[in-house]
Amino acid sequence: MRTKLPKTPYKRLGFVAKAFAPTLLSVERMHAGDIKDWDSHIAQSELESLNDRKAMHGLEF
Repeated sequence: MRTKLPKTPYKRLGFVAKAFAPTLLSVERMHAGDIKDWDSHIAQSELESLNDRKAMHGLEF
């Protein structure tokens, strides 16, 4: 299976996954470099979400 990261137009990730439902996958295998890129993407997305929530509630740091 292949997917791309939303903010990196030329980066594609290859992995092997097991489907549990139409919208739920478990990644079974992924290259070490792709794991690092995926983890960075998730961390960045979480930081953006937290910053958006802080801005909505007027909590600027």
